[in-house]
Amino acid sequence: METLLDSTWDVIISGTDLKNSLLALALSRSHKKILHIDENGYYGGTTAALSLDEADEWASKHMGSRNVLFHNVSLWRTDIPDDLAKLSPSRSYNLSLSPFIIYSKSKLLEKLVSSTIHRQIEFLAVGNWWIFEDESQTLKKIPSGREDIFLDGSIDNKSKRSLMKFLRFVADFENKIGAWSELSEASLEHFLASQFQLGVVLRKIISAISLTLHPPNKTTVAWALPRISRHLNSYGVLGTGFNAVYPKWGCGSEISQAACRAGAVGGATYILGTTIERTYTTTSEYEELTGVRLSNGIDVESRYLISTSENYQPDKNGCVSRIIAVTTAQLSSLFQCSIEGASTPAVCVVNFPAGTLKLQDSTSYGNPIYLSIHSSETGECPEGQYIINATTIASNISRTALELSISTLLSIVGKNEGKLLYKLYFEFSPGGKDCGISDHLHEQPIDLTFDDRILDEVETQWRTITVNEKDPGDFMRFKDRENETLYDSD
Repeated sequence: METLLDSTWDVIISGTDLKNSLLALALSRSHKKILHIDENGYYGGTTAALSLDEADEWASKHMGSRNVLFHNVSLWRTDIPDDLAKLSPSRSYNLSLSPFIIYSKSKLLEKLVSSTIHRQIEFLAVGNWWIFEDESQTLKKIPSGREDIFLDGSIDNKSKRSLMKFLRFVADFENKIGAWSELSEASLEHFLASQFQLGVVLRKIISAISLTLHPPNKTTVAWALPRISRHLNSYGVLGTGFNAVYPKWGCGSEISQAACRAGAVGGATYILGTTIERTYTTTSEYEELTGVRLSNGIDVESRYLISTSENYQPDKNGCVSRIIAVTTAQLSSLFQCSIEGASTPAVCVVNFPAGTLKLQDSTSYGNPIYLSIHSSETGECPEGQYIINATTIASNISRTALELSISTLLSIVGKNEGKLLYKLYFEFSPGGKDCGISDHLHEQPIDLTFDDRILDEVETQWRTITVNEKDPGDFMRFKDRENETLYDSD
């Protein structure tokens, strides 16, 4: 800690969440003097991946607290001895608090490649999208392209023609703005029915691939079209049969750690388990600086301070409910690939459309639910087990609905033979002052994919910090370092 005493830094970054870690990566070749801290003893912030012991500790920290990003936290572990014995050692699990997929056409992949850290991250295929059909109480595989549509006997020829018309439109919707601009704030439900004469089933499928957390009658056209287009246009970009990828060993946490390693190689100082107690204005001989009192009692000064705090009142209007569950149910049928030459996916997605789940009092649950199901190939659980990440908008019945979606999945696919071993429930409010991203046309509490606008914010911060450099270079575009050694620096 002696190196911190009486130190003036170019940049202090507080928090190793994905956004701040990407900023550290962007600045890793800037020759700036950077101090990067995190209040936790691990990297990743809200996107951290936790072992079972770490998840237990995390849950204990947040239980009963309302003044944080995470609240209404509860933890369940089977008490049946035979089932409990099936839980592997703690480090066999990496439970991601905020898992997301990265579409093949995401700008993030481009920047991870141009910054050269992609070599430190193993990307796995995301494929096989499913939708729950309430009438038949079955899961139907969502078509991934024209060939699947033509081979689908459950869609009549008239509906196929209407669907193909929509697919041609949405593939190039940005150049057809006149066809939808006046309906940009209309609901997706109305748009699909009135402009393309699509029936209820197809409207549910299209809504599902937009990954909206709202029902289609509350999802705007302007919000949905770019996401539907990205979903469809990402097929085949990186390989046959899939349209997105998932970082092995913990998703965003893995990217954060790789980015922070690059920051450390570039000269940044990393200290975990340290936070900011207070800030104040101070001056040097030539400039005004921000003074920072750290939780270890040391005062430092910085020209720029980038801070992420978990300590603010959550916005209940922008909150999601989530369950992370570990199961021994055999869900391998969800991952089977019928396309020749395609990679077997490590992640698949199941959608329960709004209104398709009936609660005990026969009330229909009004919001969609998404289950992101991860096999052991993700490195998040032992072989023979699966991780189920269930997400929906928070309400007084959302937890019950999530529980029902998981039990319904296990009864359909797992044939009720597998067991749930572990469940972590929490509500997450990312929509406060630290989110920084809003969609004026349509608010969503969270994005189940990586939001490329995060990169736009990081680039803005990077340009502000490097504004006085003669040649700051291109944003996150680096040449390989010679004899580069990557390491963790705590």
